[in-house]
Amino acid sequence: MKPGLSLRRVLILIAAIAFIMPILLFAGIIQSRIWTLITRNVNTELESEVDTADQVISIILDKYHSILDDFSYDEDFVEILKNLNKDAADETAASAMNRSLSHLLRRNEKALAIALVTASGEWYQAGGDGWSEEVDEIALDGEKTFYLAGTQQEEDGETIHVLRIARPILDETGAGGTLGTIIMSIDQNVIWDIYSLRSHSRMYVTDGNGEIIAARDPARIGLQISELDREDHWIRSKKNQMTGWMVYDYYSTKEYGDVQASQKWLLTLTSIGAILMGMFLVYLLMRPLLRELDRLEDAMIRVGHGDFSVRLDQPGVLGQTKEIHAIVNGFNGMVWKAGELMEQVRTVAREQKEAELSAMEAQIDPHFLYNTLDTINWKAIECEEYEISGMLCALADILRYTIRNPGDTATVGQEFYWVEQYILLQRERLEQPLEVVTDVPEELKGYRMHKLLLQPFVENAIKHGMYQKEGPARLELRLRLVDEQLYFVIRDNGRGISPDVLRVLNDLNGELKGHVGILNVRKRLKLYYGDDAVCYFESRVGVGTTVHLFVSCLTGEQTSEGGMSN
Repeated sequence: MKPGLSLRRVLILIAAIAFIMPILLFAGIIQSRIWTLITRNVNTELESEVDTADQVISIILDKYHSILDDFSYDEDFVEILKNLNKDAADETAASAMNRSLSHLLRRNEKALAIALVTASGEWYQAGGDGWSEEVDEIALDGEKTFYLAGTQQEEDGETIHVLRIARPILDETGAGGTLGTIIMSIDQNVIWDIYSLRSHSRMYVTDGNGEIIAARDPARIGLQISELDREDHWIRSKKNQMTGWMVYDYYSTKEYGDVQASQKWLLTLTSIGAILMGMFLVYLLMRPLLRELDRLEDAMIRVGHGDFSVRLDQPGVLGQTKEIHAIVNGFNGMVWKAGELMEQVRTVAREQKEAELSAMEAQIDPHFLYNTLDTINWKAIECEEYEISGMLCALADILRYTIRNPGDTATVGQEFYWVEQYILLQRERLEQPLEVVTDVPEELKGYRMHKLLLQPFVENAIKHGMYQKEGPARLELRLRLVDEQLYFVIRDNGRGISPDVLRVLNDLNGELKGHVGILNVRKRLKLYYGDDAVCYFESRVGVGTTVHLFVSCLTGEQTSEGGMSN
């Protein structure tokens, strides 16, 4: 049915019949219902925010707890700890312990300090120079993991707020008891690096005594949660089952409070006017519209409970206005779209879960490979095969770099360091000498880029361009900053690419059959950078090939230092 009169004309007609004032009552009712729906939605969002923050905290702490678990079960580490418990003056064991702690600290960039307390009370610490060694004695003597908080003063006067995980190292030989306690201190800001708040929200984490131990605003840390202003705020809280900490969400109601105050005045005036001017007549005239609103509200509630099969029929003649007609059509379309999106979310979640399980099943392989390479490396050193030792170390660095957080970002310095290690291994396959020229300005090494973008091009240059080439081989890797983009040039003097193959490589819509590495890079560039990334090839048969790669600088992730992070 074609929409009839506009809502404005209907309201003018009702105002003329009921002397205008009863219309104000209807406006008040509508506004009151709108406020109720807003309040209900805000409360739902608050509960969702608290649940999300609680999950983020559990995920972060579980991650670092898993790191300590892996480290605590390392046989070499346990053997060193037992030696220190037997003889605290054993300098060899003490030096080995300090190296182990320093290595663990370097592998976890958000960890500020790692300390070990032996069963005899001796302290060993990496990072956090000058920090106090005072930790709750319960956390040192217990046989379970404790989650603590603290504040440290750096030598330059900077205050750092940390969260600590104190994990006991149990004696697995059957004697029982603990060999010591390992304590990792992490920056409390790691929570807010992952979790984003709305502008009107304030999230706090407190310990069992109600003291704030983590907050976006460091000035609030150390206060009691009871000291905060609770007026003009919606407050939700939840206890984290892993740590016993409480998560609080303070949401400012000032914006909605102003709306509520104005609505109260309007509702009061319209109520008085409606009583005097014929509330019953207005109700009769407005009942069709109210019925449609009730239908819409009931449908919205059902959708809110997860029923995406809800559909609204077109209203009757009295409720058939352009606006209601548009709302009904829009609601039906929205619910249909939401149902499709929810199904997509379920599919993605299921696939992600399967991927996570596959990743967990494969975790043992990298650790086994690292340990095996380390054993072979020491055997090579014992036999004074230092060239083989260097190749093994390079291979281990490559494996760690590729497996750790695939798809993550790294500095330009890290990426070029990894490429150099990769070239170190590949050049052994060539029958002729390989000259490598790297030109990366020092000021660009701190810029960030997505990992493993250069390797396929370097691999093609060595594997296809240099293989069985007569004469010396040369590979150039250069980087410049052009119009806020990182411009990479990978050039070789290899055999070159035929015009037909070159045409396929430069065709963005072509099928790269047999060029898996290049296809993979193109997909990742599209995923990471969208249309801001450009890659094209230049080549002459018998002369060489040049790859030009442009990617955007990752804003806000640049550092002042380049080089490889351990």
